[in-house]
Amino acid sequence: MSTPIIYTDDVQLLKNYPSFEYNPAATEPDGVYHEDREIGGIMYRAANATYNDLLGYWAQSDGSQPSYATTQNTDGSISYLYMPPVGTAHWTTWQSADLQEYYAVNYGLDPLDTGSGNTSVLITAISDIIAAGGGILRLPAGTFQLDGAITADFTGANAGLIIAGFSARTRLIQNSNDSHIFDISHSGASSTIVIKDLTLQYASMAPAAVIAAVNLTDCQNVICERVYFQDCPTSFQTQSDCLQCGLFECTIQYDLKTGGEVPLPVTDQIMVYLRGSGDFVTGCGIGQRPINKMPAGPTGCTGIALLGNTNGRFITDTHLVDFSIGIALTGPNMGGLIGVYCSDVLINAYTTAVTIAATSDMGTINDIHFTGCTLAASHYASGGTSGVTITTGGFPSITVSGIYFSNCSVYGFEAAGIEIDSGQNIVISGGQYSSNGQSPPEDAAYLAAGIEVLGGEDITISGVDCSGVNGAWSSMVSGATEQPYGIAVGEDASDVLIVGCNLTGNLTNGLYLFELDAVTPFNVYVRDCDVTGYSTWNVAINIASTATLVQVTNCAGYNGALTTAVTTSPPVSGHVFHASDYGYYGPTTFYVAVNTIVTAVKINGVTTGVKTGAFFLTAGQSGEIDYGLVAPGFVMIGQ
Repeated sequence: MSTPIIYTDDVQLLKNYPSFEYNPAATEPDGVYHEDREIGGIMYRAANATYNDLLGYWAQSDGSQPSYATTQNTDGSISYLYMPPVGTAHWTTWQSADLQEYYAVNYGLDPLDTGSGNTSVLITAISDIIAAGGGILRLPAGTFQLDGAITADFTGANAGLIIAGFSARTRLIQNSNDSHIFDISHSGASSTIVIKDLTLQYASMAPAAVIAAVNLTDCQNVICERVYFQDCPTSFQTQSDCLQCGLFECTIQYDLKTGGEVPLPVTDQIMVYLRGSGDFVTGCGIGQRPINKMPAGPTGCTGIALLGNTNGRFITDTHLVDFSIGIALTGPNMGGLIGVYCSDVLINAYTTAVTIAATSDMGTINDIHFTGCTLAASHYASGGTSGVTITTGGFPSITVSGIYFSNCSVYGFEAAGIEIDSGQNIVISGGQYSSNGQSPPEDAAYLAAGIEVLGGEDITISGVDCSGVNGAWSSMVSGATEQPYGIAVGEDASDVLIVGCNLTGNLTNGLYLFELDAVTPFNVYVRDCDVTGYSTWNVAINIASTATLVQVTNCAGYNGALTTAVTTSPPVSGHVFHASDYGYYGPTTFYVAVNTIVTAVKINGVTTGVKTGAFFLTAGQSGEIDYGLVAPGFVMIGQ
């Protein structure tokens, strides 16, 4: 039997601590102590640090030098710790060599707990992190029950917090139907908070109050990143005193059923509720169980709602699918809803893709932008509604203005693609608004248009494609027909400019100016549009006989372009002069100068509603210019 060799030349054993110091002959300098110590189930390997069992704290062997340690945590993970020189001071909590890491299992997070224990464990862990100046709370893979809200109050704190799971394999399930999962408050600019890489879920859905998986009050810079929200009554909500909080690359799925094998009373819920300034949703997928499935998904739900507050909300690169309403811009609330910027958003909605609507008689809705968005009806959607609605809600003191849709596509809705009921300074430029208007309300056939303007003022529609068929929709819906009208303008709409639009291929009219409740639009200017392909000029552009101050200029298919010689007096042969009008028979083109004063321009005895511009008469058609008592100045082109 060999004799064991004991190496003692290079180490000095210390009696008072279970640690040792390398002698000067070793590779490390004198005064560097190492200690292996298990504390609360965590195995520490420390350099220049010893643990006092009696007093329960760490101290440095050499207070002029930093200390380092690695830990083997109870879930098997490893942390790398650090403490700067502290002199004669001591500590109970290490700093991280990068950022201090805390492990929920070390606090007692238990997959077998029924909920209340796990809730208190996570509250305690977060409180320790806040008190220590910030850190990362690690949640291991597994499913953990909760019974109550995980609260975190950052009042007076200067601490950042990261709550990190292990992707979708870390799941927190809230058993209380009247509690948030995370309820975070009073975090300032120096307390950035990130919740990432985990799943948040509610066990049942009969919410007793407006509750959210993540609820923020008076918070700044709180972000959910790669979080999967499953069957949460509301997934994420910010109160009006929040700033720059939002979702990044998150998934929200609302798969609850209203009947069938799991009857659940869910309706009229909002998935994301943004009230704060600078709040955002970026790169997210947000969807619910389709309403037309058996059993059906919930009804009346909204993907994202924005309530009035102050400046700036951002929704980008996000898909919302199968909600009754995709994005609802509601309010205002005191200060108003000012500055909403939506870009590259895809919405498939059962009822309405976007609503911009005042709900109270105060404040303003202003500076709303949708750029490069596709707003489509869900397949087999119904309800006779429009894809986008813009309205002041009938409140006399409200202002809804500065609404911009640029290069968007809206299709498949039973009523209008975009419905403007009221508001001002509304601009729609570029994009396509087709395959709408198949089943409008019976008493509102005028809503069967790509763009419908029922009210409002200072409205510009420029360079849009309002032709009859959208290729994407017709490929999904067999037998899809052309929408009835390209653009419809009526009632008390005023100062409407329609320029450079494609209005071809609609079932009834390219442009329809209609009378409603004995009110017709006025100051409507149409120029450089394509309305070719219709049977007659007054089908291409159908103007109500009582419409006032309407001008149509240089629209192919309605009146001819000025391409031939111009004369300054009426021709003699082939035309009839009356006491109160000049009459012409086609084929010919005549032009009434802008500065003339006429009472009406008629074709075949029908008032066009247009008093200036170019007019083409086919063979056999007659045209009249009514001028009253004073002959107008005009020019005529002979053909």
